[in-house]
Amino acid sequence: MILNISGHNYTLRDFENVRQELHKFYERYGKKKQPTQVMIRTKNPSLYHQLRLWGYKLSGKGSPRYAIKEMGRDIKTVLSLDEIKEQFKSVFNPEYVSKFYGTPGKRVSIKKEMLDAGQRQKQAYFACFFKKRNLSLKDIINGLHGEHPDLYDALHGSLLTNEVIGDNLIDLYYQGKDLSPGAIERTNSIGSRIKHQLQKSIKSDKGSEKYWHNMLKFLPIPRINISDLRSDGQDARAVMSQIVELQAQFLLEIVKKYDPECSSMSDTFKKLFGPKITAIYPRSNQGMVELENGNTFADARIQSGLEDILLEVKNKNLLTDSLHKRLRKYDSKHYWNDSKRITKKVLLVNTIDECVSEHFERFERKGWDVWNTTQFFEDYKKAIDILMQNDPLFFQKSMMPMQSQELMMDIAKEITTTPHLLMRRSHAYKRNWIKTLLKENILALTKNIPNHERENYAECYREPFLVFDQYYHGREKVSVPNVLFVDLETTGHLKNGSMIVVLGMAYMHEGQMYTELLFARNPQEEKRILERFNQLSQQYDTIATFNGDSFDKPFLQERLNAHLIRYPKEWNHVDVYKKYKQIAKKNKYPTASLQTYERTELGLIRRGDILGKDIPQAYKDFINGIDDHTIKKVITHNHLDVISLAIIYDQYYQKK
Repeated sequence: MILNISGHNYTLRDFENVRQELHKFYERYGKKKQPTQVMIRTKNPSLYHQLRLWGYKLSGKGSPRYAIKEMGRDIKTVLSLDEIKEQFKSVFNPEYVSKFYGTPGKRVSIKKEMLDAGQRQKQAYFACFFKKRNLSLKDIINGLHGEHPDLYDALHGSLLTNEVIGDNLIDLYYQGKDLSPGAIERTNSIGSRIKHQLQKSIKSDKGSEKYWHNMLKFLPIPRINISDLRSDGQDARAVMSQIVELQAQFLLEIVKKYDPECSSMSDTFKKLFGPKITAIYPRSNQGMVELENGNTFADARIQSGLEDILLEVKNKNLLTDSLHKRLRKYDSKHYWNDSKRITKKVLLVNTIDECVSEHFERFERKGWDVWNTTQFFEDYKKAIDILMQNDPLFFQKSMMPMQSQELMMDIAKEITTTPHLLMRRSHAYKRNWIKTLLKENILALTKNIPNHERENYAECYREPFLVFDQYYHGREKVSVPNVLFVDLETTGHLKNGSMIVVLGMAYMHEGQMYTELLFARNPQEEKRILERFNQLSQQYDTIATFNGDSFDKPFLQERLNAHLIRYPKEWNHVDVYKKYKQIAKKNKYPTASLQTYERTELGLIRRGDILGKDIPQAYKDFINGIDDHTIKKVITHNHLDVISLAIIYDQYYQKK
C-alpha cells in the first residue's frame, strides 16, 4: 500500500525500516535513561526529520519508546477504507442504530463498542487514527447509514435537546416514578447525560430548589408545578410515617384478636412476633412505649409469650445513612421505662428501593430484625383475609362509609409501592383521609361498635334530559352535539391540595341529551371519575364550562396531573361565563351566576340549595361518617348547574 505524506509516497516497508532504525537508536542510547528529543536530533538528524514528518512526537508521552509501539500498531492497522467501513457497519448495524435512536439521551462509547466486538473491529478503529491517512472517524460513522447523517453526534449524546430530555422525563412521570435527585441517580431508565443535565445544579447553593426548577423546565405538561413532583415537606413525611405505623398496628390488632398464635401468618411473621400476641401498645400510649432514661419512645411495643418486642417504623423518604443515624439512639437502649427488658427489636422500612434493601444486613448486625416491605404487604393481605373470614360485615362498623376489602388493599398497595406520590401536595386531602380511616378501623376492631345504617350512594348518576321538562316552560329543548358540558364541586382551592367531589357532565349521545354525574364517594375514587372524564372529553370537539378559565379547567388539569393521567395538551374550551357576564351587566343583573340566569330566563328558584362555600364541609362530614344526608344537596346542586350550563350555551352560542 502506498501512502502519500506531504507530497511524498511511502510504502509500509519504509515505515518498518524507520521503525527498526528507531529501535536500534533506543537500544544504543536508552539503556540508562530515555533518549530525549534533542539527542535524536543531534545524533541522527535524518531519523529525527523523518519521524517529525510522519507526525510522531518524541517528547513527554511521545517518547521514542512510545513512538516505536505506535508505529508498530499503525503498520498492523493499515486497512483499506472499505474494510474499515465494513467493520464499523458490522457493529453499528441498522438494527443497533434503530434501537439507539429509539432511546434518546443514551450515550455510547464508540471505542468500547469497537474494541469489545473483536480483533478486526479493533484494528479498524485504530486505523482511523493512523496519522498518515487523514481519516475522519466522524465522517466514517456518519457515512454508515444515509438516513442517519448525524449518527456520530447522536452516539456521543450531543443531540440531547430539551425535547429529548422532556420525553424521557414524561415517561418517568406518568409511570409514577420517584423524581427526587437520589432516585434519578439510581434509575437505569434514562441516560447519564440526562442525569447530568438535571443534577448539575445540586452542587450550587439552594441546589435542591434549582434541581426542581431545572426539571420543571423540561416537562411540557400544562399546569405542572414543583409541588406535583416533590414531597410536600416535613408535615407530609410525618403524616406518611403515622400512616405506616397505623397500618402495622391494624395488622397486629387483627392477628391479636382472631389469630394470636399466628397460625395463618407467614413464617417471617411468626419468627418476628410469635409465639402468641397478648398485648399491643401503640405510640399514642407513651407510658408503655417509653424507653429507659426517658425522652425516647418506640413506635409500638408488642408482648408475645416471653417476648417483649420493640417495633420501629420508618418511611421511604429516609436515605440509608440518615436511617442509620435515626436508629443509633436505640443502640444503648435495652430496657423499657418500666424496667422490663427489650428482647427483640423489629424494624419495618416502608420502601421497595433496592438502595436501602441492600443495607438490611447492616441493620441486622446492629441487632435489628428486618420486616421488609414485600413481606409486610403479604402479611397485611393475610390479616385482611382473616378479618373478613371472622367478621364479614366489619367495614360496616366503621364510622367512615364506602369501605371494602378491595379498598383497603388498594390503599395498602399505594402506601407500599408509591409512598412518594402520596407525599405530594396534590394528595394532601387523601393522605389525611387515609390516616383517619385507619384510626377508625382500629377503633372499630378494638371496641364493641354496632353496625351503622347508611344510605347507599352510586358512583355514577346518568339520566336523560327528559326528566327536566320543568326547566323549559315551552322553550325549545336543548340539542347541542359535539359539546361536553362540565361543572365541578370540590373540597376547596387547588393550593390546599383539594380534590374533586362531584364531576358533572352533560352531552348528546345518539340524538339524546344526557347528564352524567360522577361522585367520588371517597378520595380513592377520584382517579376513576377523572379517567371517565378524560375518556369522554376526547370524544367531543368542545368542552364548555361556566367560569372554567379561572376554576374548572386549571382544577381539572392539576387533578389529572396528580393522578398521572395523560390528556391532550390543548382543549377547545369555551367559558360561557365571559359572554353571560356582559349580558348580566347590560341588563343590570345583581350577579352573573347560573342561579341568576335561572331566575331571570327560566323563572326557576332553587329551594333548599346548598351554598358553594358549604360543600367542602359537607363532603368532609360525609367521608368521616358524621352526616351522609347533606351530600345529596351537593349532588343536586351540581346536577342543576350542568343543566343550566347546557341551556345557556344553547341559547347564546347556537340559536341566533
